[in-house]
Order: sequence, then structure tokens, then C-alpha cells
Amino acid sequence: MKKIFLTLSFLSSLGIFAQKNLIQNGGFEYDATSWNNENLLTISPYSKHSGQKGGSITQYTSPTWKGIDQSFSIPKNTSALEVSAWVKADGIEKGKSDWNKAVIIAEIAGKGKNVVALDGTTAWQEVKKNHSHQ
Repeated sequence: MKKIFLTLSFLSSLGIFAQKNLIQNGGFEYDATSWNNENLLTISPYSKHSGQKGGSITQYTSPTWKGIDQSFSIPKNTSALEVSAWVKADGIEKGKSDWNKAVIIAEIAGKGKNVVALDGTTAWQEVKKNHSHQ
């Protein structure tokens, strides 16, 4: 049986350089509020990087993709974004396809860009990626 388990202090900083955080409830302090597909999340006060809670997605062998997301508007005249998150993985087995991993993707103006793709078991790590908006 293949197990996928990704624990997130998710997108704790998707923000505009030197401006505000665009992601709401990035640390899951308000459970799954502001997240789409919130029924896929397990919120825990035990598996967290910082703050009071963390969110995780657990999946066993399945042909379907599972994920959570948020949509937001990028303020006018924004030239770049920094996407960052604290993540760890627990026993993620790489599948047949390269996308069969735990991933964080920033989709900006209809174009998806990988922030991180994890498999195996990892300690907490901060991942960051800068994205040009224009």
C-alpha cells in the first residue's frame, strides 16, 4: 500500500516583496478556513512547524489527485511574488509519473510553476521561489 503524507505550514508567505501576505490562514490557525477542498486536510496541534497548528494531506494508493488551494487577486503593478512554505514529507513513494509526488505549485495567470516536489521522508524545510508576474 502506497502512503502519501505531507504536512504543511502552508504558504506562510506568498507575498509581494516588502508588502502583505496574500494567503489567508497560511498557518492553519483557523483550521481549514479560507482553503478550497478543506475536507482533504487534517489539522493537528501536534504536527506543526510553528504556531499552534499544521495541516496535512494523507493519501493511500489512488488514481486521483488530492490537493488544497486558494485563489486571490494580485495587486495592480505587482512585478514579482515570493512563494514560501514550511513543509515535510512522511513516506511518500514516487509513482510512475514525475508528478506523483507531494507538490506545491503556484499558478499565476494560468501558468503553474513548481515551488517544491517531495518524495520519501524529510525533516521540516522552508522552500522559497520567486516568480515574475509580468
